[in-house]
Amino acid sequence: MKIKKIYSYVKVISYTGNNLREFIEEYRKCEKIIATRFHSMILGWIYGCEVLPLAYSDKTINVIKDISFYIEYIDLRKIKPDSIENDAFKKLDIRSLKRLRKESEEHFLNIPKLKRVE
Repeated sequence: MKIKKIYSYVKVISYTGNNLREFIEEYRKCEKIIATRFHSMILGWIYGCEVLPLAYSDKTINVIKDISFYIEYIDLRKIKPDSIENDAFKKLDIRSLKRLRKESEEHFLNIPKLKRVE
């Protein structure tokens, strides 16, 4: 299914800086996310959504490649018109998500050991 055909089903959810609770409640209800920002991709995976990342930097692409080889993404630097198919949306494997969560928690284990520099 081409994106043009599903346009009528699209809902834009904007975070304004003052609506975090409302934003998260709406975001977690989504079935599919077109992730235009790094953290929208991560949040989509956390909430179990099918996510199509639109990558504009190597940072996003590197995270996708580190997590899984089956996740498709669109590199905005190389995009061609009408090249986005419905089957490009993918959910992140729950094992990958659990592994990432554990690894991210370990990033902060040594913070209490750091000395404050004044």
